[in-house]
This record gives sequence, structure tokens and C-alpha cells, in this order.
Amino acid sequence: MGAGTRFKSKKTGRAPGAEGRMRVWRWVFYALALLAVSFAFAAERAATASYNPVNGDFQSYNVFRRILAGQLPVRDFANYVGMAPILLNLPLLALGGGGFTASLFVTNFTCNVLFSLCV
Repeated sequence: MGAGTRFKSKKTGRAPGAEGRMRVWRWVFYALALLAVSFAFAAERAATASYNPVNGDFQSYNVFRRILAGQLPVRDFANYVGMAPILLNLPLLALGGGGFTASLFVTNFTCNVLFSLCV
């Protein structure tokens, strides 16, 4: 008799910890799939960037650009976006280089992840 054969569950025929490990692997698979799909959507959005200065993308990027330049919201400029999206996206944007297309990628990536977690 092997080490794991004596203590099998009567219900499933598996070792007692197998159900827990399978549950963990399902969550890991879900998280990786979510990140992969969000990455694909964000990369597509960044690849098809519109450089029209009157769209909302430049308005959102303006806040990131000013903070990365050392300015502070409220004191140096009006922040209409709110602080939660800024605090969530700014560290990722700083890692991505801080450019306009990086801001498109980061904001779309976090938006897809958060939307998928909430739905």
C-alpha cells in the first residue's frame, strides 16, 4: 500500500487534501485567464490609440503626466478623475514608462480586471 492509498475520501476516492488543491488550481487558472484576457484587451486598445486631443484619453493622461512631473492634485491642478483611479494606476504607469500609450494600456488593463472581478 502506498502512502496516499490508505486515507482516501469515501465520497470522491481522492486523498483528503485533493479537493482543496483542485479548488486552489481552479482559482489560479481563473486568475491567469483573467489577466491574459485583460492584457489582450489593453494591448489592443494601446495599439489603436487615437491621438485626437479632444478625446477623454488625453484628459485622463493629463492627470498622470502632471503627477509624474512632480505636481500635486488640488494644489497645482484640478483633478476631475478622483484619487482612487490615480492611486491604482499610477504605480503601474510608472513601471510602464509613463507615456500616453502606457496610460491607455494601464487604465484599460485595470478596468478590465476590476470589471471582471465585480461581475
